Amino acid sequence: MQIFNRRVRWGSHKHEPHWFDLGRVDVIPADLQEWLLTKGSLTQKVISRCKGRFHLEIIQHGRVRPQLNERRLLMMSDTETALRREVVLCCDATPLIFARTIIPGTTLRGAGLRLARLGRKPLGDLLFRDHSVLRSDLQVTCMDAKNALFDSVKVKTKAKTNKQDVWGRRSIFFYADEPLLVSEIFLPAIRNL
Repeated sequence: MQIFNRRVRWGSHKHEPHWFDLGRVDVIPADLQEWLLTKGSLTQKVISRCKGRFHLEIIQHGRVRPQLNERRLLMMSDTETALRREVVLCCDATPLIFARTIIPGTTLRGAGLRLARLGRKPLGDLLFRDHSVLRSDLQVTCMDAKNALFDSVKVKTKAKTNKQDVWGRRSIFFYADEPLLVSEIFLPAIRNL
């Protein structure tokens, strides 16, 4: 997979995560660096480390108005909706990674229709097997209990966060030359995998 070095507008809002470029890797906890900096498929990495039964749990799949920072990043208007797919990667009954994908309507045409029909199939299976897919640089975030997405992740995954910070990363993939945003939040149990 090629890395696409395109400068994008990241946007922010007071209850949304603050995402930052990977200028300083030393701010990321050492035990999470290998997960946050992985350039390949996180799904494959989890499968290879999971000593139990891996499964992907679909949390939500449907049209929404993305967060302000997501709309700005994808250069969408404030009135546009997108397909939101939220899943949790689990080992046995333990949630490890919460993944949120935002797919603009313009991406869901032609070859992009496959993105809406993934079902329980991991998105990474599609993106990492297609060598024409490009990817922006990674951005990372550290969220605490004051963040709206933190609460959403905690409720949707039933993960035991005990109010500790959670780290995440995101990037834009260009599938059939159209963008989709993939954000991955690393739940506390990932540190034990």
